[in-house]
Amino acid sequence: MKCPSLSLYCRPRCMLATILVLSVALWFGVISTATAYNLCHEEERSSLLKFTQDFTIKSDVETRCRNKLQSWMASFNCCDWDGVDCDESSGHIIGLDLSSSCLHGSINSSSTHFHLPQLRRLNLANNNFNHSPVPSAVARLTHLESLNLSSASFSARIPPSISQLSKIVVLDLSDNDNLVLGKYAFVDLIRNSTRLQHLNLGSVNMSVDMSSTHGGGHDLVNLTSLEFLNLSNCGLYGELPSTIFHLPNLQLLSLGLNLGLKGQLVEDFNSTSPLQSLDLHYTNFSGTVPTSIGNLASLSAVNLWHCAFHGTLPVSLGNLTNLAFLSLSKNNFEPHDFSFFSWIGKRTTNLYYLGLSYIPLVGDFPTYLANLTNLSHLYMHECHISGQFPSTSIFALRHLQQLGLSSNNLTGALDFNDFLDLQSLDALSLTGNLNISLLFFFNDTSSITTTHHRKKFIALDLGSCNIGRFPEMLRHENELVSLDLSNNNIHGEIPEWLWSANQDSLEYIDLSGNFLTGFEGPTVSIITGSSGSTSDINASSRPSSLVVPWTKAKILRLGSNLLQGNLPIPPPSIQHLDLSNNELEGEIWPDICSIFITSHPSYLDLSHNNLSGRLLPCLGSQLSASLELLKLDGNKFTGEIPQPYLAGCNLKVLVLGDNLLAGEVPKSLANCTRLEFLILGNNQINDTFPYYLGALPQLQVLILRGNLFHGAIIPAGGKSRSNTSTHDFARMQIIDLSSNYFTGQLPSNYFLNWDAMKGFEAETLAYLQLQTGAFLSSAAWYLYFNFWYTMTLTNKGTVTTYAKIMHKLVAVDLSDNRFQGEIPAAAVGNLAGLRLLNLSNNLLTGPIPPSLGRLSRLESLDVTRNKLDGSIPQELTQLNFLAVFNVSCNQLVGAIPRGNQFGTFLNDSYGGNVGLCGTPLSRMCANGSSETEDAGGSPTGYGFEFGWEPVLMGYGSGTVVGIVIGYVVVSRNYHWFLRTLRVGGRRKGRRSVRTFVSRYRH
Repeated sequence: MKCPSLSLYCRPRCMLATILVLSVALWFGVISTATAYNLCHEEERSSLLKFTQDFTIKSDVETRCRNKLQSWMASFNCCDWDGVDCDESSGHIIGLDLSSSCLHGSINSSSTHFHLPQLRRLNLANNNFNHSPVPSAVARLTHLESLNLSSASFSARIPPSISQLSKIVVLDLSDNDNLVLGKYAFVDLIRNSTRLQHLNLGSVNMSVDMSSTHGGGHDLVNLTSLEFLNLSNCGLYGELPSTIFHLPNLQLLSLGLNLGLKGQLVEDFNSTSPLQSLDLHYTNFSGTVPTSIGNLASLSAVNLWHCAFHGTLPVSLGNLTNLAFLSLSKNNFEPHDFSFFSWIGKRTTNLYYLGLSYIPLVGDFPTYLANLTNLSHLYMHECHISGQFPSTSIFALRHLQQLGLSSNNLTGALDFNDFLDLQSLDALSLTGNLNISLLFFFNDTSSITTTHHRKKFIALDLGSCNIGRFPEMLRHENELVSLDLSNNNIHGEIPEWLWSANQDSLEYIDLSGNFLTGFEGPTVSIITGSSGSTSDINASSRPSSLVVPWTKAKILRLGSNLLQGNLPIPPPSIQHLDLSNNELEGEIWPDICSIFITSHPSYLDLSHNNLSGRLLPCLGSQLSASLELLKLDGNKFTGEIPQPYLAGCNLKVLVLGDNLLAGEVPKSLANCTRLEFLILGNNQINDTFPYYLGALPQLQVLILRGNLFHGAIIPAGGKSRSNTSTHDFARMQIIDLSSNYFTGQLPSNYFLNWDAMKGFEAETLAYLQLQTGAFLSSAAWYLYFNFWYTMTLTNKGTVTTYAKIMHKLVAVDLSDNRFQGEIPAAAVGNLAGLRLLNLSNNLLTGPIPPSLGRLSRLESLDVTRNKLDGSIPQELTQLNFLAVFNVSCNQLVGAIPRGNQFGTFLNDSYGGNVGLCGTPLSRMCANGSSETEDAGGSPTGYGFEFGWEPVLMGYGSGTVVGIVIGYVVVSRNYHWFLRTLRVGGRRKGRRSVRTFVSRYRH
């Protein structure tokens, strides 16, 4: 066919032929490049250019980003640009991947830059969008199937309209800065996005009750296509429906870091389940690990760290031959023999991570661990392992990177060179093995790095390892992030080479419990004036304060040493500071508020020093917003308790006892709704009973003893006690109001409110504690701490120290006041969980109520020096745990009951009651012997006496009041003992609380 021309007047069939030729040419690329520009729609190209024009490119080695926008300048066709994917037929952009592109800047959420109507895939992960909100315009991308905005520094509330993406298959909003997804938006998202296969909302704040029908938990089980689900660190709480484990296609389930989330593993895991990874760490999942877990043949990772599982582990765990990661640490499992885990060395040879911490293990340390040739992480903290250090097994693990064996009972003298021979080892924890002695034989320290071509340590935790001086090998370990040399026998100053080598790397430093006197070398000092200003050290004769040399320190523990002088100045990075039990003096730094303004500290312990002056107001008004624990007890602080405590107060532990504080208890403390532990004892506080503290929903321990409190214990405005709220002090477990000037009758209506005292705690070894931690950014670790609450209570005039306070300890001490009237029989008789009751040294009258016989857990009862009359009720013989009983100096008459615990009490328990008779007194009852011996006289140990030596109670059947009473160990740290009690010298307030640390990383 001949076609004369290509003009518009060409015959139709010639035109058709021409179009066909052009189409073929286009397909094979023979048309000029200019024609190919039609593949890129101009409005979409323009939209992309507008979107990127607001950003700067900041590349760095750490983020490993790549500037994808460079290629955009090389071609006019946006379909050729790096990260852009176009539909081959329509030319519309269907994919945009700018992940890890070094983008820095803010996104205008109201912009029209997202004019890409056919977009199916959008990935902006791993950039820095400067805390921008997620653009609401994303919801207009109605064809979107995949959206990844992870690790891109987005913040604020996610627009609810995101739930309108009904075609979404992959959604990843994880690891941003304070992203918030409303609970209703979450529910709508789950209900509308039925095609979801991959859902990653890790670290998105949702605060969702998963047990609620409107919380989304019940809707998740309808996502039958779901393969990947990550809701870790989302603020989830409530009971998660167990049917989630039956999702037929689920391969990864991550719910960790939701402490309020409850649930149980199902009993019927199916063998057809494709589940490969199960992560429940740091949740409140409980129950037993079911035998059916062995059916999950594809399972390669199990993380149950820090849950509430209990019972015996199933043998079927040995069926999981694909396991590479297994953490069962920090649960309540029963003791297991080492032989139970023999399958680990036989069937799971691919294992690289093994965590068994806090599982009591019995028997010899297993040799089968040497078969785990790929093992890089081994954690067996606090497993009750005893015997010689297992050198044969440990040093055979040539790929070991991190080893944690702290808080066991291992013994032996270890050459540290053996650990250096493990070329990959960069984290070692042996803290708390009291019978291990670490030997460091290096004299030529330069040979350490030349002879051993190995990784440098990032963590060395060698507390309580009988180290006598700072190891010289630390001179060349300049990448340390965590260093623990606590509770050793190190004397003198901290050498300059130690702090200078890691001045800009260390984030965790624990040198507590040694004999350190200060810092060696030219550390910086500043002069602190009354206004908080600083100047050159030579400019004034005013006392100077040392600046702590570790510039990135987040956790600094220098307690229980011999530090003198003014308080050291911490770096602005500090989050946890312990300088307790030293000989520091002077006032708290005037500029403490400005120092802490950026770090938001959670823990500050300056207790038991020689500090003085007035407490700064910012301790209440500003720092309480971040502080969880504030301990300033055992000093010489004067003035009033700082206030106000504002709404949002974060305090859980406030200990100001054993000072010279006066004034009143701040009413603004009622804003500290998280407060659990409040000690104001042994001060000069002059106030009426702080009834407003009754509104604190978490308050468990209140100690006000040894002050000038006065008046009757009644609510505000002089109202009748009958008007007290039924919720006042509902969680109160221990209350000590002794040695004050309270009057009136015993507060019977408050007794009725103390619900926590009315029941029985489970017979477990659980203790009152504060759990906190800090993130070490350089090592990407989150360190968790357990701080055991301790306290003192008075019994028979002796101050006894509780090294740990068991959850089931319930105590009421109202002694040494001016209470009068009768003991309220019904109210006190309902406190069924009571372990200690002290009403001594008051003006009480009437009989001892027989209802006290219902307090079946009672271990100590003291009603000495009152005006009680009548007989001792026979019902008290039912108290099988009663170990301390004292009714001396009253007006009691009649026969002393016989039987059970009453056979163990001596004469002093009954002295000063001329009308009593019977054993153990010599005075016989009725027709007994005529020989009498006056049981009067003054019994020893009244409430106003003071003795520092604790009395070991519980010699009968007592299990809580006696057994957990602490004792002072003076054999190795005598100077600390003298300072703590100020024996033979200046007055030292009795220690109200002592903090014990259990630190664990895995």
